[in-house]
Amino acid sequence: MKSIFSNKLLINAYIIIFAMIGLCLMSCSEDDDTTENCFEPNFTVNLDTGTTYTFSLAFDALDGTSLKAGYEFQFYINDEPVSVTSDISANLVSFQYAFAEAGSYRVCLELNTNECSEPQTSCQTVVVESAGLQFLETIDFSPAVGDDVSGIHDFDIANGYLYFIHALNIYRMDLSSNTDDLELIINDPDHWPNTLKVIDNALYYQGDSFWSVSDNILQINVDNISQGIETTYPITGVSRSKLFKNSGELFYVSAPDGFSEINNFYTFNSEGQDELLVADSRVFPENVSFQGNYVYFSSNNEVRRFDLNTPASGSTIVYTANEIPNDNTNDIKGFAIKDNTIYFTQYNDAIEGFVLMVEDLDTPDELPLMITPDLETGGIGYGKLIINDGKLYADKINDQQIVVFEL
Repeated sequence: MKSIFSNKLLINAYIIIFAMIGLCLMSCSEDDDTTENCFEPNFTVNLDTGTTYTFSLAFDALDGTSLKAGYEFQFYINDEPVSVTSDISANLVSFQYAFAEAGSYRVCLELNTNECSEPQTSCQTVVVESAGLQFLETIDFSPAVGDDVSGIHDFDIANGYLYFIHALNIYRMDLSSNTDDLELIINDPDHWPNTLKVIDNALYYQGDSFWSVSDNILQINVDNISQGIETTYPITGVSRSKLFKNSGELFYVSAPDGFSEINNFYTFNSEGQDELLVADSRVFPENVSFQGNYVYFSSNNEVRRFDLNTPASGSTIVYTANEIPNDNTNDIKGFAIKDNTIYFTQYNDAIEGFVLMVEDLDTPDELPLMITPDLETGGIGYGKLIINDGKLYADKINDQQIVVFEL
């Protein structure tokens, strides 16, 4: 009996062992079915225009018309992460990037998927030979203004000088001197300078519409800056603190009262009554400029314009930029136009800063070209823009710098 009992125990033990081996084999088989699917994320490179390139994925990343679940991309230029504009069309996933200047760049694509535990990377060298928007120089006046990060409120170029408002001061810099020396024109804590324009030897400015003690336009003779404010001109209405110029004439924006939704654009007349040019309501005009017989301006995330042939018709939308989820950064920060190309700056969530966008109004359905700023210096990107003598000047917010591009 003892022998028979021992044999039964041994048989049961073998049964348990074989069962465990079977479970192990089944488990191992299941693991084999989930082997990681890792691959090199190759991409093609195509030149669009100037320094703008399109990078297209050379592998299947789509599930129908959308990216596969869990697919995340990050591009690197010379080992630095950059923001790119993506597009999905005709079963193709592509990304667009505009280089700021000519040179040789190492472009890498990093891919993260649910099918691979480690990110996979593919790199190529891109040689940028020419530029539709060629970087020229960076004007750095930070040594002269110190660590004050109040930024540039407005700037203008005339008579070979760069004029700008920083904090409560108005400065000028000789652009032909090859130095970053600044000349203080005026310190005005009473009016809080916020907008300026220079025509011939007259510098006109207004104070901030919230802080200023007056709505007047103030004038300084730039050939005799020691005299200070030479003349004070009253305006029609309540100041919106927006000055702009065209062909030797000065213009300003005002409202009937501080609570009005109406914005009146006036032609400034130093010797008499100011003439109403155009008007519109429920818009927030910024960055006003002339192009032919049109008056362009930005309002929130829109580019709008008045047709001076039909001034009573109000403004119409020319272009609508992307809406940014954060309402505080939705607005177009800077805007300029040359021929039929618009240049504007707007916040980009991916890089957490303001990028420079270039859009041809002849092809508004195409993605705008994007130039990303260097944010290593602590700034937050590009701000106000002006075009002068074939060059685009872009303020770098909080960096006390202006970047110059050749158009």
